[in-house]
Amino acid sequence: RTSALTCLTGDELELRANGGTGGAYEYFNPLTSTWIAMSGGNSEVFPNANFAGPLFDGTYQFRVRDANLCESLPSNEITEDPIMPLTLAVDTSAAVINCTGESTAIIFAEADGGLGNYQFELYTDVSLSVASRIAGPQALGEFRGLPQGDYYVNVISGDCPVSAVHVPIVEPAPLTYVDEVTNVSCSGDANGAITVTLSGGAGGYQYAISPNLDQFDDENVFTDLAPGDYQIIAQDQNGCFELLEYTITQPDPIAVDTVSVLHEVCQGSEDGSFEISITGGTAPYRTSLNSNADADYVQDQFMFDSLAANTYAVFVKDALDCESVIVVDIEPGVNLNAVVTP
Repeated sequence: RTSALTCLTGDELELRANGGTGGAYEYFNPLTSTWIAMSGGNSEVFPNANFAGPLFDGTYQFRVRDANLCESLPSNEITEDPIMPLTLAVDTSAAVINCTGESTAIIFAEADGGLGNYQFELYTDVSLSVASRIAGPQALGEFRGLPQGDYYVNVISGDCPVSAVHVPIVEPAPLTYVDEVTNVSCSGDANGAITVTLSGGAGGYQYAISPNLDQFDDENVFTDLAPGDYQIIAQDQNGCFELLEYTITQPDPIAVDTVSVLHEVCQGSEDGSFEISITGGTAPYRTSLNSNADADYVQDQFMFDSLAANTYAVFVKDALDCESVIVVDIEPGVNLNAVVTP
């Protein structure tokens, strides 16, 4: 054998003769059952014009004879086993991306048959051009850290042909969210709320809010929140997440003050009055004198007059029904205690 068997070219064999009377040797061609002169005098290379090739798997053995037609014993045998077809198996079970923008996909490749000595390559174009090769040739059929895209896995084993395997890697839709924040309605209350709604990603959404960021639930509405800063983790079933920060605020307390108070001039004259001012809370404001019934509230009434001497309670509500109250005293007027004498 003067050259190794390959998938495309086959063997090259050389037959040599010596001894006998020398001179011109001939070999017996089993394909034509004829004796043919050895082109090299005492040597012949196969395949040739009389012994067509290529020479693939099989057993090869020849007889030769010298010029006196003395025949040799059969030559040594050369047996070539068949070359198994080259196959390429690609494992794409890890060729996935959990979260948008990551480069975490892995492709595993194995080869069998051919001539061994496998060299694996990874391309981004079906043409398998050198410019599109991003990894290899390498002995390990493993390609890591891949982002989304189209990939083509190829293997080299001598001159044995095999088709590259196309591996598309896709990523989930981006994880997006909408949110709504409801602040505390009245100072000192704990009725704030945060709603977060995820979309995209891999579904199976779960949410957690500080201080319990390790406790997830599929409920996306958080209620009964006091004023303060909060963090929310919103994640899908792949663990892709958004870390969100919110602040729940509260209005200033409703403050009610008297601007002026005028008492009765004369006892029983019922001409007392007072004016109040309101700050804090959420405007506009409604007031009611000595009554907390909803029907008795009047918007933007801050002046109260024609009042008899008494103690008055002014109930105040803002736009969110937050309440306050102020007490105002109207003192009686002067009693001259006039006496008529006859």
